[in-house]
Amino acid sequence: MKKNILLVLAIILFINNKVFANINVIDFEKIHYINEIKEDLNFIIENQHIFNHWSPNWGYKFTKKEGLEILKKIQTISESKAQNVEELLLTGVLSHFRYNLEDEDQFSIAESYYEKAIKLNSTNYKPYWFLGNHYAHSGKSVEATSNFLLAEKYNKNIKDAEFWQDYAFSFYLSGMLSHSVKGLNNADILGKPSSNEETFMTAIKEKLKKPDSKKEYEPQDIWDYKPNGKKADFTSRALGMKFTVDTTWSYNLSRFSNKTATIIINPLSEKNEKGKDIDYTIMLMIHIPEKKETIEQYSERFIKKYDTKIASKILNHFNPKLSYEIVDKNLYSNIGGAHIQFTAIEKNTPLYPGLQLETALSLPKNTSNGSELVKLYRLESKYDRFEGNIQYILILDTCEDIYEKSLKVYLKFLDSLIIE
Repeated sequence: MKKNILLVLAIILFINNKVFANINVIDFEKIHYINEIKEDLNFIIENQHIFNHWSPNWGYKFTKKEGLEILKKIQTISESKAQNVEELLLTGVLSHFRYNLEDEDQFSIAESYYEKAIKLNSTNYKPYWFLGNHYAHSGKSVEATSNFLLAEKYNKNIKDAEFWQDYAFSFYLSGMLSHSVKGLNNADILGKPSSNEETFMTAIKEKLKKPDSKKEYEPQDIWDYKPNGKKADFTSRALGMKFTVDTTWSYNLSRFSNKTATIIINPLSEKNEKGKDIDYTIMLMIHIPEKKETIEQYSERFIKKYDTKIASKILNHFNPKLSYEIVDKNLYSNIGGAHIQFTAIEKNTPLYPGLQLETALSLPKNTSNGSELVKLYRLESKYDRFEGNIQYILILDTCEDIYEKSLKVYLKFLDSLIIE
């Protein structure tokens, strides 16, 4: 990928803060050839604030050519001797620095050394971190965030503040703002906050508008739609929900009004034993309660008319407040009677609203002379989660004739459902 990319949204905020400093966490005691490169390596470390990012304008005390020559000298030695994880990481960093100085061929070389380090120790978080950082500086936001998440997976208690600063940068570029806030907060907790943290937090907050539950919002204001092959993903940061539907299904998203939004989903009809096509409905209701309105009180609006309610356990993984299986032979009597699944869930504001809903934004690219250039872009503002409790009602409205078939579809749909 061509290096003259415009990652201007976050680079400016981070450069003066001296992040991207993961060369500092290499264990140099494990570099068995350290004495051969010590003098030149010290120069690189002292000037890492120059080498660790791409700069469109060069105004430093040494020329870019001189910097590249020193990097190449150390890398040549390191390439011939690197054996363990730390040595492979060092070799990869040197290659990454050369790439930042517009030595284009070094992109894949740095990538290969980080991948070799992963193969040597697939549960060591540092190679994933270094590779993620490399991708973040190359406009590969999806690959960058994937590797940072793998680093986090293999070490649940990372104590490197530099990791969290790089994490915040990477996720900001990918549009995953809650993850970015998490990174900044963790760096702060570890005693190395970003010197521009206040400015950076302000930039994030400008992208996350506060919704007002007393107002009305059209579906397009609070829902993001993303086609995904034969599926389509719907995400609402404001409502704390994400789900996937089949593109052959029909669906309707209501406006948010009277503190409530409704989603009606109609999967394809199912045949009963007589070969009759029967429709059924999946309904989701999201409600912002009044101060003293309980989930039980809200649920009564839907279930009080049914005399027979049996406790249901099929959705226990959602930790519901109420969950019932309802059978009513008088309703839909010509197709076996109604057979309904009703679930009520309540969630308070999580520590990082939107964290479970976010996916990486692929940076828009242009092609020029056979090379990809990341275009200048701006993150779109969106509504953040409604504050406080949100109540969720999930309903499968079907009949006895097709209950098992429709339940199977419903459960598969719920596998995609995220409520936070």
